[in-house]
Amino acid sequence: LFTFSPPTKMQALDDVLAWLQAADEADSQDASSTLSLREAKIGDDGARGFADALRSQPQRASSLLTMNLSHNSLSVHGLEPLLDSKVLGAACPILQELNLGFNCLGDAGADKLASAISMGSAGALPALEKLCLAFNLLTSDGAKHLATALSSSGCGLRYLDLADNAVGASGAAHLADALVAQQRRSEGQEASNRHLQDLCLSNAEIGTAGAASLAQGLLQGSLLTALSLQDNGIGPDGAKHLAAALKRDSSAMLCSLNLWHNSLGDEGVAHLAEPLRENSSLEVLNLGFNDLSDEAVDGLSQALEGCGQVSRLRELHLEFNEIS
Repeated sequence: LFTFSPPTKMQALDDVLAWLQAADEADSQDASSTLSLREAKIGDDGARGFADALRSQPQRASSLLTMNLSHNSLSVHGLEPLLDSKVLGAACPILQELNLGFNCLGDAGADKLASAISMGSAGALPALEKLCLAFNLLTSDGAKHLATALSSSGCGLRYLDLADNAVGASGAAHLADALVAQQRRSEGQEASNRHLQDLCLSNAEIGTAGAASLAQGLLQGSLLTALSLQDNGIGPDGAKHLAAALKRDSSAMLCSLNLWHNSLGDEGVAHLAEPLRENSSLEVLNLGFNDLSDEAVDGLSQALEGCGQVSRLRELHLEFNEIS
């Protein structure tokens, strides 16, 4: 593991380049699969220097599978040099996981990333499977750019984290459309993992309407296995939409659903309890911090007792509720 401790702000660029040089001089047998520059304060200038170093000596990072550039005050101007096909594409041809969380990329950054992802093997991120863009000032436009990428045949993303961005209901609708497009593209093809499996939209301001769009995507055959909608205020009506998706037949793929802190109340959980009797895919359900009473728990208990051997549920989270 290559890691880099946060330098003083005036030394950031020089220290990063010195660190890269030290890595270049290391024995090739010590090549790392993980590079972490989390909180290294490199900024856009450091990102440009990093890109120049990779461009001049691409073999330095050829073994990298994971790169963490989170918490570095990067904007689209720092991202662009890295997305040159002669930089990440050449220097990190097998990079599978990229963490850009807690930066300032905005919708323009999302657009640049979407273009790179859409190009598949010809782009700057040919092998990318996991992308974190949490807390990056994205709006529904940024979500739309990424949804377009997901709909393309070149995209191989399996995990996308858009937590703490203003995705909104319209952004959720774009993502739901992309999930349906992926499912339709997969029909008639051999089994493949080249589709989104895990989507995190925690604290993304999607509301009830966004939950309804995503539920419709699930109803139409989405291949998602994990969905996090934590802290989105979807309320009882949002839960009702999701419940309808969970009632779909046993071909459903969704294994994990996180609805923590969504003001579901007893009414919302009552909607969710019924499909638990017949759903055979869900393994993890998080209903924590939702103002639930003993009545809601009774309904869940009865549903689980009545499901026989059908249910695969193994984790039910109910913390921070009004349960005696």
